[in-house]
Amino acid sequence: MLKRFHVALWRSWPALFPEWVATVEALDAFSAIVQVAHFYGLESVASAAATAEDNSIRYRCFGLDGLARGLIWFTGRPFEPSQRKVHDGFFSR
Repeated sequence: MLKRFHVALWRSWPALFPEWVATVEALDAFSAIVQVAHFYGLESVASAAATAEDNSIRYRCFGLDGLARGLIWFTGRPFEPSQRKVHDGFFSR
């Protein structure tokens, strides 16, 4: 069953605010984090957090690396236009 997650990604840690945030539907919190990282073209993040919309799940992870894009993570629904970048252009490649 798909759940709706609020996801935040940090390129460097510690930092007060995340560089990228999004709301996405996924099977679990880690898949939600990977989907958001793929959407923004990231292969690594210093810190990530995902919270279920109903607050039943809170998940944090640090030092994610090697998030190569692949079909295995895209089992959920496609992104909706609710994602936004917090610091537009601040950490652009």
